[in-house]
Amino acid sequence: MLAALPAAAQEADGIALGSGWSLQPSVTAELQHDSNFYRQDDNEESATGTLITPQLGLEYLTRKNQFRLTQRGEFASYSTGSFDDYARYDIGFDASINEGGQHRFKLSALRDEGSDPFGTERTELVPATQRDVDEFVLTSGEASYTFGAPKALLNVTVFAGGSSKEYQNNRDVTAILDRDRAGGGGELRVRISPRTGLLLDASHYDVKFDTATNESLRDGSEQRARVGLQWQATATTTGRVRVGVLRRNMDADDREDFSAADWEVAISWQPTSYSEVVFESGRGTQEAYFEQSDFIDVEHIGLRWHQEWSSRLYSWVGLLGTRYAFEGFDREDDVIQANALLGYAFTRQFSMEAGVLMQDRDSNEDQFDFDRLVSHLRLQLQL
Repeated sequence: MLAALPAAAQEADGIALGSGWSLQPSVTAELQHDSNFYRQDDNEESATGTLITPQLGLEYLTRKNQFRLTQRGEFASYSTGSFDDYARYDIGFDASINEGGQHRFKLSALRDEGSDPFGTERTELVPATQRDVDEFVLTSGEASYTFGAPKALLNVTVFAGGSSKEYQNNRDVTAILDRDRAGGGGELRVRISPRTGLLLDASHYDVKFDTATNESLRDGSEQRARVGLQWQATATTTGRVRVGVLRRNMDADDREDFSAADWEVAISWQPTSYSEVVFESGRGTQEAYFEQSDFIDVEHIGLRWHQEWSSRLYSWVGLLGTRYAFEGFDREDDVIQANALLGYAFTRQFSMEAGVLMQDRDSNEDQFDFDRLVSHLRLQLQL
């Protein structure tokens, strides 16, 4: 996020209710065209859709504390027919509490009622004649406590949280996807100089698949431990680098444990207040959507550029490469994604954006290859 943007490109202030309360309504309307809607290697089918996304935020802000409740809906209708239409809802809560600078608390919670687009996750190779999106409810939450003022020599943070995902339909094939994740960890930040800090962090999470049909074959635990640095080399360059080890221990005796180097890199160069270039790379994990794979090892590297051309005209350009390795199963996908967006803010409240996304997946299993081009025109109104 840019530190200082022209006024027209910043978020609207919302509707002040007094005594620190504000209401922040917005609505987005989008026209979208996808050249390969079901992400198929052969028999590609294009689709045009309209998406309406209303959102309402309620915020309470004081000099030290911030509380925000957000409710969002997304309603989509596609030219392929009602099978692919969906309605998605989520409600989230975030709180940041600063007690005297030495004690800081953060809380977050989310309930998301959504669906996996057909042609993704479980339905990757399912014939279009059988299409029916998989609907789910995802609930998650996290709490953290930090001791130490932001500029103190030491900052110690502890955190805990978890998530639960439960599918609501197609239960004969989606029951194996229900899962819970819970755990926590901590971070130590040591101030080396006014512009440099040493980072040490560690975490542990348990993963459970809540169904008897898979005999808990994918249950396990995940640990990571890292050391790193964060810095502000100049007034225009900031960065964070962490390196360490990532482990995944499987409960089932016939499934192999996993251990590999772990890293996170984020470097931002902001030569002016209206231009920013960000380089990112890292490693993470995702839960696999078929039983033969233990989990998905994810590595990514990307570069993006945000530019404010005037007080109203702005653009985004990004390039991202991601490798998905399905551990315990002989499948590896390389995905290249490029996107560009051009936006114009007519007023502080009303803007228009046009963008394009190009995506190409190359898998060692040829049946999972695909490429697609998605273009969109979006109007946004926010008060």
